Amino acid sequence: MKKNLLWPTEIYSFKNNTVNNTEILNLILQKEETEESRSISNIGGWQSSEDLLFESSFHEVKTFLFQCTDMLKKELYEDDAKFSLLQSWANVNRNGDYNMGHIHGNSHWSCVYYVTETYTSPLYFVDPRIRMGMDSSHYLLKNKYFNTLGSKKNMPGDVIFFPSWLEHGVSKNSTNNPRISIACNFSLGK
Repeated sequence: MKKNLLWPTEIYSFKNNTVNNTEILNLILQKEETEESRSISNIGGWQSSEDLLFESSFHEVKTFLFQCTDMLKKELYEDDAKFSLLQSWANVNRNGDYNMGHIHGNSHWSCVYYVTETYTSPLYFVDPRIRMGMDSSHYLLKNKYFNTLGSKKNMPGDVIFFPSWLEHGVSKNSTNNPRISIACNFSLGK
């Protein structure tokens, strides 16, 4: 048997071991105490304003993410392509909190940087093939139209880049540990 893949969705993972995630965690928890939450896709939980990585306190994370976009550019795009950071925000999901499935419009790439591990609430992706919904045998599938990139927990310093059009969400946190991440949207141009 030969298996062919047509139109695969590329998702990239990177790891950083130099950012002080404990310091980043404390900065985000301070913001959670003093700033009102946005309510976009989050059910419960807290989201910061969209300019997090434009603050100097988060320059290490921003620098690392641009190193990642440089690698994506070398892999996928012409030499004169340029990534621009559009938005970035922190997410804090406590016990019972989650993020509904959604996409990020008006951008090309999105990413999630993990400040803490994911515990029981991984990022999941929804199958983007519209016509796949016509298959009435979906209830028999081992993986019911979403993918959490396996059972691996993401750890502090992990980052996942994915196309902004790919529907994604965050599973419910069933632990007493806060699940903390930084999400970003990037655009491409010349």
